[in-house]
Amino acid sequence: MAEIDYVVREIKLSQRAAIDIFELYKTLKNWFKNHRYSLFEREYENIRQEVLSTKIKFEANRILDEYTRGIIRVTLSIKDYEESGRAIKGTVELSFDSSLNIDYEERYEERPLAKFFRAVYDKIIAREKFLGYEEEIKKDTYALYNEIKAFLNLHRMK
Repeated sequence: MAEIDYVVREIKLSQRAAIDIFELYKTLKNWFKNHRYSLFEREYENIRQEVLSTKIKFEANRILDEYTRGIIRVTLSIKDYEESGRAIKGTVELSFDSSLNIDYEERYEERPLAKFFRAVYDKIIAREKFLGYEEEIKKDTYALYNEIKAFLNLHRMK
């Protein structure tokens, strides 16, 4: 099983806004494309009870080397909203977290001796390399957070 090192646990952003959901999606997609991430929509849930609620989970990953992959997950929740054309007025909540996925292809899992040497290599020899990857993913997560925060501040409801 691949080793997962969490870089940013969870940072949240919540705001009452009137947004164009397609514009928000385009902003996310362009940011990930410009930073060389592959974006996937992992889950879409639309709940229609007394109030409308939608939850979308995105996952973006970038291969850092043949052994390590960086992952940023974004969860978008829109609660108690009204639709008017392409605009949505409601409470927008986003949460961001990121991690490093080490040995994501599970090359070393089947042979115990190889797994042991891989663990020694990871902890002693390649420690600085992984710390650099963690810093890079952390920087990217906060840059995305700031980008989306600026987008929401443009659309804030007063």
